[in-house]
Amino acid sequence: MVTLVFVTLGSLGDIKPMVAIAAFAKDAGYEVRFATSPGHRRLVEAAGLHYEAFGSDAFFDQRDVREALVAPSTGFGTFMWHANLAELEELYGRLSEISEGADMIVGTPLVMVAHLVAGKRVLPFVSCAFSPAMVLREASVGAVDPYQNEWRSRLNALRRDIGLPRRSFPQMERFSADRTLGVYPACLRPARGHYITEPLEIGYPRPRLSLSPVDGALADWMGEGAFALVSFGSFVDRDAEHCFQSAVEACRQVGLRCLYVSKHSADYLRRGSGHDVRLEQFVEHSQVMPRAAAIVHHGGTGTLMESLCALRPVVITPFGLDQTYNAERVSDCDLGEVLDASLIDIASLTRALSRALSAWRRRRPLVVNTIAAVGAAPEERALQEIEQVLTSHKADSVRIGTASPTAL
Repeated sequence: MVTLVFVTLGSLGDIKPMVAIAAFAKDAGYEVRFATSPGHRRLVEAAGLHYEAFGSDAFFDQRDVREALVAPSTGFGTFMWHANLAELEELYGRLSEISEGADMIVGTPLVMVAHLVAGKRVLPFVSCAFSPAMVLREASVGAVDPYQNEWRSRLNALRRDIGLPRRSFPQMERFSADRTLGVYPACLRPARGHYITEPLEIGYPRPRLSLSPVDGALADWMGEGAFALVSFGSFVDRDAEHCFQSAVEACRQVGLRCLYVSKHSADYLRRGSGHDVRLEQFVEHSQVMPRAAAIVHHGGTGTLMESLCALRPVVITPFGLDQTYNAERVSDCDLGEVLDASLIDIASLTRALSRALSAWRRRRPLVVNTIAAVGAAPEERALQEIEQVLTSHKADSVRIGTASPTAL
């Protein structure tokens, strides 16, 4: 049986599309190993996949790190250091172990060691980009990686130790996949700019999961009247109380109650809530968004996809990383309102919500068309591309006599 190793790090929006592709591959008869950080184990196993522990997401629990992640110029470099560079050699060893006897690695540009393991084991490598911002040169303009010198020395030392040649810019080698898939909704394409590597854009697959019913108390609260869902996930720490109060008052100004979701600040903020406000650390967006009268979120690709599928007025408040690019595309396509996170206050958020609600009659057909543009199931398309790469690699390996037993 052909074995595929899926490996990814990041937030739920970075995990769910990979889970969808992996589950489809498993149903098609492939052996699948899914490697990611422990915080996502439940999701992986709920999809019926074999979970392998890889990396850590403990750094998300550090407030100073979360604040650094949304710094405009250094945020992505900070994420890559904590997710990859801090334990680079250990991650390489772990993924090499997970990939023993495998026939392919399916990873992302967020996992620095994926291309190294693939190169050392002579395995085909397919990479999934969750936003064009991941693979656009322009998205990096103005960005500063405070760890670039450490990346160069550590990566080249590791390459030397495992028998791979030195590179002048070894951090860029993570883009050297046999094929790169653009795993994002239609509204984010086509990207304007110059690709580091051009993706084959397939759409954003959503995993088919059996979900537990919505908590009874939350379901009762949602049924009591119209509300806006305000979901900033892990991103609001700095000025959390200000963002919360701005959201609550803006919702009141437009006649809505406020369901406020904040993973790290909900308990602290709950003291200031009223009868028309409910705070949660986590909700399943696919269950709650369709019931909201309006949605305010940070613009991450996964959250954006769920909000589009919910067919509700949207305000996006990008904090950083790929969110800024995603928000610009939403604005260009006239799918929702955009308010820079640094400008959040009662007045500006009230205006944005008012515009989103009043423009919904015009925008709804545009959102419907955007969802329809996905076409054939993205996970099916992804597997077709994976199979093409496997076939090509097998043919090349047979010619030079290096094919793995399971691939033949």
